[in-house]
Amino acid sequence: NTPAWRKMVTALGLGIEERDTDGTVIRWRLRPYDLRHTFGSRQAALGAPISDTSRLMGHEGPEITYRYTHTDEETAKRAAKRLDDAVN
Repeated sequence: NTPAWRKMVTALGLGIEERDTDGTVIRWRLRPYDLRHTFGSRQAALGAPISDTSRLMGHEGPEITYRYTHTDEETAKRAAKRLDDAVN
C-alpha cells in the first residue's frame, strides 16, 4: 500500500467513503489483497481447479489458495451436479 498505489486508487475513484448508522465516516480503499481475493474467488466460481488457481496466484500449494477462494452456495451446487453427472 505505497503512496503510488494510493495515488492510483484515488485517481481511478476506487476509494469509497461511507457513513455508519451513527454518522461515523468509514473509508474503504482498494488494496492489492482485494484484487488477489477477487481473482481467487472468481476462479473458484468459474470452476477452475484449485491447483491451477494456486499456481496462477504463485502459491506453493492449495492450502494458502483456499484462504483467497470462497465458494458461494450456487457454485457448490453446480460442482456437486458436475460430479453427479460424471458418475451417473
